[in-house]
Amino acid sequence: MKTKIAIKGYPKGTPIPGKLVYLKKLNKFQVRSKIDPKTGKRKTSLVNTEAEAILKLLELNKFIDSGDIETDSVTSLKELSEYYFENRLLQDVPQGFILAETLETQKDKIAPLIREFGFMKLNMITESKLLELRAFIVNYKYRDKFPTKATIEDKLEILFLILGFGIKKSMFSNEVRTMIEEIKESNRFIKSKVQDTETHIFNKHEINYIFDTLDNYIPALGLLARVQYYLGLRCEEVLGLKWENFDSKNKILHIRNVVTKSGFKVITKTKKSARDLYIPNILFDCLKKFEEENLDTISKDDLIFQPKYFYKRNYKKTAPVIKFISSDKIGAIYRKLFRNHSSLSGKVKTHNFRRTFGTNAADNGVPIEKLCYLMGHENIQTTMIYYKISPEQIKNSILTLDKFYEN
Repeated sequence: MKTKIAIKGYPKGTPIPGKLVYLKKLNKFQVRSKIDPKTGKRKTSLVNTEAEAILKLLELNKFIDSGDIETDSVTSLKELSEYYFENRLLQDVPQGFILAETLETQKDKIAPLIREFGFMKLNMITESKLLELRAFIVNYKYRDKFPTKATIEDKLEILFLILGFGIKKSMFSNEVRTMIEEIKESNRFIKSKVQDTETHIFNKHEINYIFDTLDNYIPALGLLARVQYYLGLRCEEVLGLKWENFDSKNKILHIRNVVTKSGFKVITKTKKSARDLYIPNILFDCLKKFEEENLDTISKDDLIFQPKYFYKRNYKKTAPVIKFISSDKIGAIYRKLFRNHSSLSGKVKTHNFRRTFGTNAADNGVPIEKLCYLMGHENIQTTMIYYKISPEQIKNSILTLDKFYEN
């Protein structure tokens, strides 16, 4: 291509290998490098202006000529963040693991943190610094409002994806690596300063209405909601199900994989979330029907809930781009479908199907240790929320039995 504008060192009309494409819908320029001889493919990127696009094209071509960038040059949190997003854009977007638009959204979400702490040197990261990063996310106000728990979890996940990328590239010592992993594990106990008004337990009338609405819009969406409602699975676990996990002979569903923002992952065997669940008849019939309807186009290694099922229009245009669909996309569809409903607006959320399952099970006498297994909880304390009893009450019950044994 020849440049249409002049930038420093490159007058108008300078020939540069590669292409620039203006994407009117996104109001951005897509940069396509020269062909990488190692892969036979072009590297791509999205930028805002034509000048940025030319500079990025030069950078990508240099990247191809020299190989990878030197990780030694990445010394700050800001540089690590830029390296992470650039790597995902160049490696994962072309393979369909994530959309370029999703990466842009993630950048925007983490931008306030990077503006505030981007200067932080990677070799100066300590436990107190990591906790400071987390505290910033928890307390960051947008339009004078504290973030919800979902927003906090979303931003923390992006932060730890960036830090995890640094770990993979050996940018941290073993001590810091352990520290990052321990703090990441403790993130699930973080609470929002906003009162949780989003939890809702569906009654039978509501759930039947929801199923009918989803079936009429996208049949696969109705099936996904049923799997969550009848088995209490996390949305990420449902999206990670493959047909090989569906044992129709024994009516068993093997929970072994998840799909998160970072893509498809196998659950390690030490995790309690890896489990085998008996499928109730009402759900088994739905799964079997769905399998039979798609028998000609699926294999055992395919995801049960493929992205193509959730794009109502123009899927052919989208198909080559995306391999996985995230729970965020499912949540967005729910918000769109029920936003004008008088009583369900804001209440049809992926986690509320799981929450309803847990509540129904507890109310119908399922023992706490069994429900803990069914829901894949790490410990019984997490399952307690469905029983409306405290650990102290359980302790007293044991003490009562203890007296019985002594007599």
